[in-house]
Amino acid sequence: MRSLKIFCLIVFAAVIVAGCKKGASTNPLKITETDNVFGKWELRIERGGLQPDKNYPAGNGSGLQLNIDSTYHYFDRSGAGTQGTYHIAPNNLSMTPMTLNFIYYNHASHGDPIVSKPDTLSIGDSSADGLTSIYIRIK
Repeated sequence: MRSLKIFCLIVFAAVIVAGCKKGASTNPLKITETDNVFGKWELRIERGGLQPDKNYPAGNGSGLQLNIDSTYHYFDRSGAGTQGTYHIAPNNLSMTPMTLNFIYYNHASHGDPIVSKPDTLSIGDSSADGLTSIYIRIK
């Protein structure tokens, strides 16, 4: 019985040591200046809920700016808007085997899926009557 306890202790210690990595990052998603999310984006489509898509014309004055220093600014034509900080981290969705990046504003515990392409940014999830906002990069 004593040898079983020692064996279990050794296995437990080995698992703990193997699970620790020196220099492991607390932010598993490394964002650099070359990623597609940074820059100024103009709102073009709001999709989701029980309403049809709401399309916005080019030059509508509403959008989002994501800066490399983890600050953001939502803006609209009137000049009003909100600003604060954000971070992007991977999140496993329980219904699918894929990992999506989520954006979290102002240290919130709930984030929204974010998908970026060179000239398009999609934030949100309209699959469960949620809202998805689609942005086009402002050059």
